[in-house]
Amino acid sequence: MKKAFLILTVIYLLAFINFLYGLVLRIYVHFANKNLGHHDDFIGDITNTWHLVLSVVFFLFTFGAYKAYKSPASNPILKWFAFLPVALIVLYILWAIIILISAGGKWN
Repeated sequence: MKKAFLILTVIYLLAFINFLYGLVLRIYVHFANKNLGHHDDFIGDITNTWHLVLSVVFFLFTFGAYKAYKSPASNPILKWFAFLPVALIVLYILWAIIILISAGGKWN
C-alpha cells in the first residue's frame, strides 16, 4: 500500500508541476503584454482560472498522498482522499465504455 501512495504522490506532483508551469507562463505573458499596452483581465480568462484552480487542487492531492505515504496509520479519510482522482478517472473510462457499447460502436 505504501508503494501505491508513493506512485500516486509522484503522479500528482507531476500534474501539479504541469499546471503550475502553465500558470507561470500565462502570468509572464500577461505582464509582458501589459507592458506592450494590451490590457486584459487575468482572472477573467477561463484558461488562467483553470490553471490556478487545478494547480491548487493537485497540490492538495499531492500533499494528501504524501502524508498518507509518510504515516500509514493516518486517518482513513486521508487515504480515500488520495485515491479520489484515480477513482474518478476509472469511473470516466467505464462510463465511456458503457456509452460506446450501448450505442453499437457509434460515437455520434
